[in-house]
Amino acid sequence: MDFAIFGLSATIVVKQFVNLLKKLGVTGKASLVAAIVTGVALGAIYELMPMFPEAEAYVRVVWTALVAGLGASELYEATRSSS
Repeated sequence: MDFAIFGLSATIVVKQFVNLLKKLGVTGKASLVAAIVTGVALGAIYELMPMFPEAEAYVRVVWTALVAGLGASELYEATRSSS
């Protein structure tokens, strides 16, 4: 099952976040725990947003920054490894 937060797949964001943690040295079962915790946190935030509509703008800013940062990290890695 895949769900989107503000039009972006949360599954892809969790995968990219865990990949970033792996590059920072997280290995083995810790990366599995990181994936579970990240997925649960994103799911909880997504489901709780209707209860706190005043926080939606802040969630959008954090979500957009997270996606942009992860994308920039992957772009940097791709260009670094190709040169």
